[in-house]
Amino acid sequence: MSILLGSVPLIRYKSSILIFMEEQLKNTPNCLRKYRKAMDFTQRDVAKILNIKNASMISRWEKGVCLPSTTNLLSLAILYRKPAEFLLIDHIRIIKLEIYKREEKYAR
Repeated sequence: MSILLGSVPLIRYKSSILIFMEEQLKNTPNCLRKYRKAMDFTQRDVAKILNIKNASMISRWEKGVCLPSTTNLLSLAILYRKPAEFLLIDHIRIIKLEIYKREEKYAR
């Protein structure tokens, strides 16, 4: 069931908060490159180990152009021998702050 806005499903529209968070997260640095370098792997090495066809995807994750899927994030955490949270710590901080702000509105 979808809620309609006029004749268009509301699901198609994103709230301004979600759009803002997505943009902010895209430009947020992550620690993927740091941990890859610490393990002395190239992007090509990581791609081969994780069975990813193209090393450019690793580059995109490291630059923050896109985020790895949950499975790939967990695989990276295992490969780099770090908790998944450490790999995207700045993303987590931003999301945590946003959730805490929203939570305050509902505190009783």
